[in-house]
Amino acid sequence: MASVSEAGADPRRVSNETYVRQIAAIGCAGAVSGLLVGGVGGRLAMRYLAATNEEDSGAITDDGFVVGDITLGGTIQLLATTTQVALVGAALFILIRPLLLGPAWFRVVSVATGTGVVFGAIVAHPGVDFEALDPPLLAISLFVALPFAAAGVFCLLAYRWLDDDSWFAHRPFRWVTATLAVWLLSGIGLILVVPLMLIGIAVHRAARDPEDTTVSYERRRWLGRAALMIVVVGAAFVNLANDVTTLA
Repeated sequence: MASVSEAGADPRRVSNETYVRQIAAIGCAGAVSGLLVGGVGGRLAMRYLAATNEEDSGAITDDGFVVGDITLGGTIQLLATTTQVALVGAALFILIRPLLLGPAWFRVVSVATGTGVVFGAIVAHPGVDFEALDPPLLAISLFVALPFAAAGVFCLLAYRWLDDDSWFAHRPFRWVTATLAVWLLSGIGLILVVPLMLIGIAVHRAARDPEDTTVSYERRRWLGRAALMIVVVGAAFVNLANDVTTLA
């Protein structure tokens, strides 16, 4: 993403402005995907589960929602929660972005798949959501499909808004920085967002360093990719498989 700056500006300042623009684009992509796909999609998924389990109407879910009961307060709570989670996910994306490889479509699919598996492994556990509501595989599938779709939409938006011809690349810098306010919506998630963003900026800068072309640096990148796939996604996949076997 190219930054808009005056001729003769300090190169370091121009570089910093570019990173701010990128972070703003990624944050807005996270907010939109979390609100629309995670929040609205989550409400529709809950409604569908309730409609197929009318005998459980009135039961309290693991997250404190009433099965079959759609309220304004509950909907706002759900939208706020999914937006917060998506913004923390956006901060994680800043961190892992230099480790992604392949064409754009492969990066989108890999991030979406990893998100679906990891999120599914976190939320799928014995309880009302996955034991009282039948069939169990339907609930598990929905809670894997939703983060998969949200992450896919997030990546598509993020990569589009990171383009050199996007709104974030060409609008006045003060307008772009104003969109960073979406990160404030992450609430308690800011405890994770701030350090992840700082680490992500440092990692991304290192990945862009034209003077670092050593073989050791490329090896470190591949080690990071392997750790991401094996330790995080691999462990989550095993955990999710165990949960599916137990609940099904």
